[in-house]
Amino acid sequence: MTSSFSKIQRFLRGFAMILVFNSTRFMAIKLTVTMMY
Repeated sequence: MTSSFSKIQRFLRGFAMILVFNSTRFMAIKLTVTMMY
C-alpha cells in the first residue's frame, strides 16, 4: 500500500511539474509574440 501511494504521489508531482512547465512555456511564447508584433 505504501509503495503504491508513493508511486501515485510521484506521478502527481511529475504531472504538476509538466503542467507548470507547459503553462510557463505558453506564457513565454505569448509574451514573445506580443513583443514581436
